[in-house]
Amino acid sequence: MKKVLFSVIAILLAIGVVGGGAFAVFSDVETVEVGDISAGTLDLTVGGENPCTEHITISNIAPGWEARFYFELKNTGSLPGKLSVEISEIINKENGRGYPELDAGDITYGGLEGELGANLEVWFFSMLDGTRGVRMVDDVGDPVVNKTILDTLDAKTFYVDVSLHPEYGLATLEPNETQTCKFWLILPNTVGNIIQSDSVEFDFIFHLDQA
Repeated sequence: MKKVLFSVIAILLAIGVVGGGAFAVFSDVETVEVGDISAGTLDLTVGGENPCTEHITISNIAPGWEARFYFELKNTGSLPGKLSVEISEIINKENGRGYPELDAGDITYGGLEGELGANLEVWFFSMLDGTRGVRMVDDVGDPVVNKTILDTLDAKTFYVDVSLHPEYGLATLEPNETQTCKFWLILPNTVGNIIQSDSVEFDFIFHLDQA
């Protein structure tokens, strides 16, 4: 009887060991370390300067005057960006009215009612290899063309029109890539005394946004 009892206990112990072993499996754990995730950069320089220190002051202009300005824009960041040009609010100043202005029909009296911005022409575009230009368009696709009146560009943003020349790859400014923008300001010969002593202020604001 004792032999039978010990045999039953031994069998039960063996079953217990096997049963316990059914819940144990081989395993291994490996860890992939995420050491550093860094954000890329977009950094635009104008004429090699960051921040931009360009400042244009022109005085004593007269009918027939014109000036051309070239700005080299470079993406010194690590990400491609979409380039755009914003024209700030245009501020016209009257600066008083002499008899020539009055005789020309100037009826404005306010200090911010000068007529220069309504007579000054502007044209700007992106340059290709220093000789050819690609036009720029606003949000609805209207282009800046030759003899565009400055006041009509007030607080607008313009982009390189890539629809005409997609092969040039101007949609984005790649890291370390440069584009040159040309700005042309003209005061036509046909403008008369109504602009005398007037002045106008505005900014060219260059943007580089993630492409």
